[in-house]
Amino acid sequence: MNGKQFYDISIRGRIAYVILCFENYVKVKYPDIDMHPVLKMMWSVVDSSDYIDNSAYRYLEIVPECLFEKDYYSTDVFEKLTEDEYNKFTKILNGDDSDLNTIMMSVYDIAMEYAYIISTRKQASGWKALISTPSPQTTGRPMWSFCSRTCINTVM
Repeated sequence: MNGKQFYDISIRGRIAYVILCFENYVKVKYPDIDMHPVLKMMWSVVDSSDYIDNSAYRYLEIVPECLFEKDYYSTDVFEKLTEDEYNKFTKILNGDDSDLNTIMMSVYDIAMEYAYIISTRKQASGWKALISTPSPQTTGRPMWSFCSRTCINTVM
C-alpha cells in the first residue's frame, strides 16, 4: 500500500492498521509474551468508549519511552495509570526495543494529529513508513499514514 491508498481511510482506520502492524510485530518478536493487555489498551483508542484524545492520553502512559522514563511508579509521573497497571505493563513490554516503541508511539501520534489537526511531534520517530498524505478529515492538510511494506519489513 502507499499513502494515497489511505486517503479515504478514517483516522480510526489508520490507527487500527498500526495496531495490526503491532500485532504482527509482537507475534514474531515476542511469541511467548501475552500482549493482550497492551492490545486492549491500544484498541481502546479507537473503540469510541471515550473521546479519542482522552483514550490516547491514557494509552501514552504505556508507550515504552513513557512507561520506562522512571524505574518506579509515581503519581507525579503517571496521571492515569494505576500502580498495578504499571507493574503489569513493565513486565510485558521491553523498554529497550526502539521498533516496539516507535510502532506504539505512532498510535498516539495519529490520534493526536486527528484531535488537534497538527502533529504533536516534529518527526515520525524514525518510521520511514509514515507518509504525509492529505486526509478528508483535515481538508487536505497533511496527515500521517502507513504503508504495509514497512510493517512487514519491521516484523521481519
